[in-house]
Amino acid sequence: MTPDTRKSYFLSIGLFCALLITFLVPSTGNSRIIAAVLLLPAMVLTLLLLKKRGILSINKGTVTLIMVVSALLYVMLSFILGIYFGFYKYVGFSVDTLFKFILPISVVIISVEIIRRALLAQSKRLTDIFAYLISLLAELLIVSNIRQINSFNEFMDMVGLALFPAIFSSILYQYLSKRYGAASVIPYRLIITLYPYIFLRIANIPDVLLALMNIFTPIVLYIFIKSLFEKKPQKAVKKKSKWRFAAYAAIAVVMISIAMLISCKFKYGALVIGSESMTGEINVGDTIIYESYNGQKIENGQIIVFEKDNVAVIHRVINIERIDGVTRYYTKGDANDSPDSGYRTEGDLIGITKFKISYIGYPTLWLRGLFER
Repeated sequence: MTPDTRKSYFLSIGLFCALLITFLVPSTGNSRIIAAVLLLPAMVLTLLLLKKRGILSINKGTVTLIMVVSALLYVMLSFILGIYFGFYKYVGFSVDTLFKFILPISVVIISVEIIRRALLAQSKRLTDIFAYLISLLAELLIVSNIRQINSFNEFMDMVGLALFPAIFSSILYQYLSKRYGAASVIPYRLIITLYPYIFLRIANIPDVLLALMNIFTPIVLYIFIKSLFEKKPQKAVKKKSKWRFAAYAAIAVVMISIAMLISCKFKYGALVIGSESMTGEINVGDTIIYESYNGQKIENGQIIVFEKDNVAVIHRVINIERIDGVTRYYTKGDANDSPDSGYRTEGDLIGITKFKISYIGYPTLWLRGLFER
């Protein structure tokens, strides 16, 4: 093992552990600032300890230009969607914004890409893996306010709407950095990450649609740049590229579908059963798929999802009454001896159960248990 390899292992493992602790340990601090404080000295140390290796590709400049143009198109698309969905808040440029967001995020992006490039230059599988993991953690610390994740539902939102896009983005950045250098990634990341803090308007894009954009954009860029600059024998490429694109698309669709169900932003949602009140029809560990309530007619015998004491409950309707213009729904768990106390009104209803998927909710129950300890 060469001295450079030992140094790269030491740096990458140490930095990964530090970022992981920042990610996992509850804190009242700003995660972006903490990440910047960790990454800036790590970048300096990396530049001092590891040998610099240049990129020989003649396409560096062209790829960098493609990425800058892509970032500007991304911003343009965001504003076009903002015209359709509206702009949900106004953000004026201030000293507070500069020091809480713009500077820390800039430091994190520049530092992590320089560190990534130095680790990838070692051409060791282990340093490649740690370069990816460090980038992934740093991306999550930027895009999700990890300090405010206090419940299982917030954690699942982070997984569906932040982690999945970050996985695909980090794959693109890893690919570009290895072949075309950090300069091909840094401008793109700075533009798409910082534009909300610089412009006065932020588009009110639905979370799931934003996640969709952030999943498909790196896939399209990866395929486009790879097909443009990596010429291979036509026969072999055609077959591989078709299957590869299909695989990427399938993975993205599955992830987006999960994000849609988790976030319950659209017509359908998913809930995991954690109690025995419906045992027989729906058991502990099952996952139910429900249609969000939007004035649909509800009949006796239907299983509905409603909110009671800030908790989602899944019980069967056993009686419906209309009194003084208000529809009252009386419910009961199939396995319970007595009906639920009181009644539900339309304001309490969340959705109508459509079908269940048995057993797949057990990992979710385990994770929820960790949050409730």
